[in-house]
Amino acid sequence: MKRLSLAVDLRKLGKGESRRIRREGLIPGIVYGKDIENIPVKVAKKNFYDIISKAGRNALIDLTVNGVTYPVLIKEVQNHYLKNDVVIHVDFQKISLNEEITANVPVRVIGEGIIETKGWVISYQLRELEIECLPDRLPEFIDIDVTNLTVGDSVKVKDLKLPEGIKVTEDPEDVILSIIEPEIEETTEEAEEGEQATV
Repeated sequence: MKRLSLAVDLRKLGKGESRRIRREGLIPGIVYGKDIENIPVKVAKKNFYDIISKAGRNALIDLTVNGVTYPVLIKEVQNHYLKNDVVIHVDFQKISLNEEITANVPVRVIGEGIIETKGWVISYQLRELEIECLPDRLPEFIDIDVTNLTVGDSVKVKDLKLPEGIKVTEDPEDVILSIIEPEIEETTEEAEEGEQATV
C-alpha cells in the first residue's frame, strides 16, 4: 500500500472547543498508541477527505504533528448522526511498521455487471473480512472475480487468492458470496386467487 502524508495541528481541550473547531472547517481528533501519550489534534476536512478518497479508511499515513511524524492508521471515524457523510471526529492509532496488525477490509466484486446482465443476483454473506498483515501490506479491498461464476456457485474464504503476507482470520469454510436466481414475486392475479382459495 502506498503511504500517504497528512499534517495536523494540535488542538485545545475544553467545553465547546470541538464545536468551534468544526465551525472553522476542521475535524477534531486524537492520536494514540501504546508508547505515546494521547495527542489531541485537528485536521482540515479537505485534507482528510482526500486521504479517504485516495486510499480508503485503511490508509497507512505518515502523520505529522508539531514537527514529529508518526506512522498511523485511521482507527475510528465518527459521523454526524443525521448526515452520515459528515465526519465529526477521527481517531489515529500510532503503529509499528514491523508488527502485524488486524484490520477489517471490505470485499470488492469484479464482474458484477456480467452477473446482472444474465439476470442473476450476488448474495453476500460477508461484506468485509478481518485480515492480519504488516501495515505496509494492508490492502484497500479484497477483490473477488465473479466473471466466470454461474448460479449455485459460491466463493469461500479458502478460495481467495491473496497477496503474500496477508492472512484472513475468518473460518476457511465461511461463504463470502453466492450466485443465485432472483426471487420471482407472484403476480397480483395469482395472489388474489390464493386469497380467494383461503376464504
